[in-house]
Amino acid sequence: MTKMLGKHSSIILLTLLLLLGGSPVTVDANTNSASVIEGNQAASNTEAVVYVAGNPDHYPMEYFDKKDQTFKGIAPELLEIISKKTGIQFIYMDENVEQNNLIENLQVDMVSAFAFNQEQIDNYNLTLSEKYFSIPKGQGADDIYIAFTPIADPVMISRITDALQSITSEQKEQLLWSKIPKELETAHKRTDIIILALLFVSAVLVIVMIFIVLKYKKRWIHVLQTDPITGYGNHIKLFKDYDAFITDDNRVSYSVVNLKIDNISSISEVHGYVERDLTLTHISQIIQSHLSEHEMFANVSEDSFIIVMQYLSQQQLTKRLGPLYLDIESLLKQKTKDDATTLRSGIYGLAIYDKELNLAINHAIQAREYAQSNNLSYVFYDKAIFKSIHLVKELDQEAITGLDNNEFIPYFQPMLDLDQMEIVGFEALSRWQNKKRGLLFPDQFIPILEKNGLLGKADIALFRNVCQLLGQRVKDGQELIYVSCNFSRYSIYQPDFCTTLKEIAAEQQVPASCLQIEISDTISAENMPEIISKVSELKSYGFTVALDHFGGGYSSIMELKNFAIDILKLDKEMIKDIEHPKIQSIMGSIVEMCHGIGVEVACQGVETDAQLQLLKQIDCDYVQGYLFYQPMPYSELDKLMRGMQI
Repeated sequence: MTKMLGKHSSIILLTLLLLLGGSPVTVDANTNSASVIEGNQAASNTEAVVYVAGNPDHYPMEYFDKKDQTFKGIAPELLEIISKKTGIQFIYMDENVEQNNLIENLQVDMVSAFAFNQEQIDNYNLTLSEKYFSIPKGQGADDIYIAFTPIADPVMISRITDALQSITSEQKEQLLWSKIPKELETAHKRTDIIILALLFVSAVLVIVMIFIVLKYKKRWIHVLQTDPITGYGNHIKLFKDYDAFITDDNRVSYSVVNLKIDNISSISEVHGYVERDLTLTHISQIIQSHLSEHEMFANVSEDSFIIVMQYLSQQQLTKRLGPLYLDIESLLKQKTKDDATTLRSGIYGLAIYDKELNLAINHAIQAREYAQSNNLSYVFYDKAIFKSIHLVKELDQEAITGLDNNEFIPYFQPMLDLDQMEIVGFEALSRWQNKKRGLLFPDQFIPILEKNGLLGKADIALFRNVCQLLGQRVKDGQELIYVSCNFSRYSIYQPDFCTTLKEIAAEQQVPASCLQIEISDTISAENMPEIISKVSELKSYGFTVALDHFGGGYSSIMELKNFAIDILKLDKEMIKDIEHPKIQSIMGSIVEMCHGIGVEVACQGVETDAQLQLLKQIDCDYVQGYLFYQPMPYSELDKLMRGMQI
């Protein structure tokens, strides 16, 4: 008896929710049970087959009737209707197998009654239909969808979702009432009388209140929906207009654009906050001028706008956005100097199930973040970006444990003396021996380390690994080798940077003279007095120092007199163009001036014999690049050195 009352209570709650505006359920009034196949029984004489993971204990949405040995409830009857409309046959899998196991192991195409769960959607890469029901839960409700797994055929998904959308709300109401016992219908009618009486009393009070607030209503609404900086609609107005204009009939013809203005704070730094706010107002005017009557936008933060635009194709949308961006960039150039601000955009095309603007905005923001991290002007959101974002999130966590587990290891690229063409040293390059993903290269993990503030820690960890390997060579009585290590600004600007390197080398009993410290040209330009001081301190401990990437940064040849460096390493972009007569002349002059002040010159990135011959002509000292050796693990370096000694 208690169990039956529990079921009846659930039905009453579902009925009230439907009457109060909850999402309707799609059913056929004449359908009493779902004609779906249970277990692994083979399908026959049907156009297509879809395997379903059911929930045996989700009354009244879906449950397994042990007496009839079949799934029953609202969801199976929906599938029966869809089957009649499409010819698709739905086969429920064994009710004794956990639903999550069927989904995770890709044994099913779909879940018939899926309660929204973002974690499951992310973990199993599920695709949702439109919401077709809401079940009361606590103070809220669970939204119910059909969820499709990654193995589901896209054409099949489209046919099923189209059929689901075509079922009328009248059919849904009939199914709901067909499941409620007659005595509950009577109780429901009595409840209706009570509710109507209460509503009448409430209506009288509401009429009185209307007269009180009518005078102020419009002003309140305007204030609530207006951005105080720009005077245009804010995010509240954006959501209101979205619900008013975007319907199931036109949803897929709209896109959500997240437009971000990088470094707009430079305007307030130069001209003040009043000018920045005025600029945001002018940008809002420009955006409004490019939109039609049923398109909308809002300034959602100091440097970010959300724009909802209609489009026919990605190509057509980018053509529309082009002039809009040009107008904004033209305005920004008047306000800033040296093109200090840039525009980045993420674009998400709405799908039929995108009824919630929040989720669509989130996808547009994710696409924009992807554009920023890859130095792109704009990016359209797709599944590849979704996977990339999740990969970055996973790597964020793995980087911390990777550093703790010493997974960041050195690879070594030989440096050759250009006169004798003999190996005189090696440059240590970082690699991540990720336990889950294998060997990762710097472009795959350096941005992640930098974003999480781990790059300085990784620099020191790599230097320690190099010193441990060299220290082992000392203990084994092997020939010492000369190794150069790169350091980022996150290491170099630490107060104890120089003493830390000195202590690590001493701890491993490695002579400082065997170690070269490379400082990037771009770092030297940021805080020259501090860098000059650090270079002097490093040299006092016996290290040699190289200025790396010269020609790709900001230092001039005249500033080299301020640095007590030993080697200048020309940027590989200069080497790439060395066959151009002007570049060759410039490089020749650099080499000559460096030799004049006692600085040797190394060229990295040498890939062709023609480049090698030209470097000999300008009297370069050292070379490295794929023309000679690729970066190698220490085991190969050791074999190489042993072979040279024979």
